[in-house]
Amino acid sequence: MAKKLKIQVIGSGAIGSLLGGLLAAKNHQVAFISNEQVLKTPEYLSLRIILPGNFLNIKIFLRRPGEEADLLIVALKRFHLKNLTKEFFADFKLAPGGKILFINSDLSRIRSLVPDGVKRGVALTLLNAVQFEAGEVELCSKRSLLLIERDKELKKVMNELRSYGLEIKESDDIESSANSFFILQLLNLPVAMCNTTLNHFLSYKAGREVAVKLLEEGVTAMMRSGRKLMALPLMDPQELLKSLQKRGNDFDAYRFPPDRCYNTILQSIIRNKMTETKEINGQLVKMAGGAGVNPLWNWRLTQKLSRVQRVGFYSTPIDLFKALK
Repeated sequence: MAKKLKIQVIGSGAIGSLLGGLLAAKNHQVAFISNEQVLKTPEYLSLRIILPGNFLNIKIFLRRPGEEADLLIVALKRFHLKNLTKEFFADFKLAPGGKILFINSDLSRIRSLVPDGVKRGVALTLLNAVQFEAGEVELCSKRSLLLIERDKELKKVMNELRSYGLEIKESDDIESSANSFFILQLLNLPVAMCNTTLNHFLSYKAGREVAVKLLEEGVTAMMRSGRKLMALPLMDPQELLKSLQKRGNDFDAYRFPPDRCYNTILQSIIRNKMTETKEINGQLVKMAGGAGVNPLWNWRLTQKLSRVQRVGFYSTPIDLFKALK
């Protein structure tokens, strides 16, 4: 029988709830890290996970930092992660051989956070998980993939999620994979500003033009700054860019009412929460400037976000394209 782990999760948003909940369903001892204020409520969270064609009702315990764990999963947005310190993670008690797994995180930031002698792993989620209220998360994507840094023990645990429809792939160069993932994230903002999904956004010629500009700026900035790009096994930005440039009309077939595959920025806007725009697009602008690239379209987009928050969403990608021009 496979060893059941003590797993703690920092970040109970869509991704943290999804992964923590599914691992709990596999009988691992999973707990979300909570502060004193949260623990004034009952010491467990009833979590409902909606999967394609199925659903799970799970009880997740809430625990204070300090209890020993075999695996600590960190599923925080970039603006949360930047406020943490190495001392914060040093306070966690990891079992011998324990590991910290960072999800969709900035690798340059991770290096300054992991205490000396502690093992760490990185995973990227190529999927859409939606959470509009605490206690319920929905896996919306037709194909969902978890790309993890090559690690025998980590793969053994994550492979248990295959029974829920998640594909598990390993990367021999997670940093180069993360660079490609970062470029893909640049598309989240314009899609969110139109209150839609990526496929629906790309079904408009204007949406494809915006996407091409953003992807070109991202790829060029990465390459000129000397950063490697490894193709993602799903939704690779360079492959997407080629498809948009050569076979753009193929995306017209997606002109149907958008499904619920809302990206994280759109979910934050709808819930009136902070977005990662400043961290993601700001990082691109800074990197591009150092590489001699003018990230004009990314800069214009960030300027228009406040308009969305004040006035409302753009009705179609056509209206957004006109505003950006």
